[in-house]
Amino acid sequence: MDQSDTKLRLLEAGKKVIYTKGYHKARVSDITKEANLGHGTFYLYFSSKKDIMMELASITINKVIEDMNRGIALAKEGKIEEAKRIILREPIKTAVENRELAKIFYFEAMCGDEDFQNFYKTSKRTLFEKAKETLEVLNVPNPDIYAHILIGLSRHLIELLILEGIDIGPIWEKALRELRVV
Repeated sequence: MDQSDTKLRLLEAGKKVIYTKGYHKARVSDITKEANLGHGTFYLYFSSKKDIMMELASITINKVIEDMNRGIALAKEGKIEEAKRIILREPIKTAVENRELAKIFYFEAMCGDEDFQNFYKTSKRTLFEKAKETLEVLNVPNPDIYAHILIGLSRHLIELLILEGIDIGPIWEKALRELRVV
């Protein structure tokens, strides 16, 4: 088995264990058991449970940023409808697919850890700038204000998803139409 396969197994096992047990109750030994790997193997790739959690969060944020960059490139090519689909819908889809990670990150990890708080602040700032750039490319008036609105709305909807299990897709779509972004 090559190193990238082992790391991927650890990430998948970490995600499953942390989703099931929660961040604070999950142990490195639970993750290695789930991955069917020796305990020491974990430390070849991660220095702590916190590192694996940060990597899982980074993977998710990077997916959102990649989607937004892909959409911006399409918009610049004049493929506006395809760009809107990717830019405005894929990030919410990613949030829905990773709702357990968001729940753990928001309510378990971030509340008590400065590194997680800093990651959140940096990610939020990056997503705001990407949203603003997106709206500028799409010629939406007042992109700065709309970026604040969309970021705030997306956070609120993600909270509804993880706290109440509400299907946020229809609400997001209605908001995009009401804001005349789509």
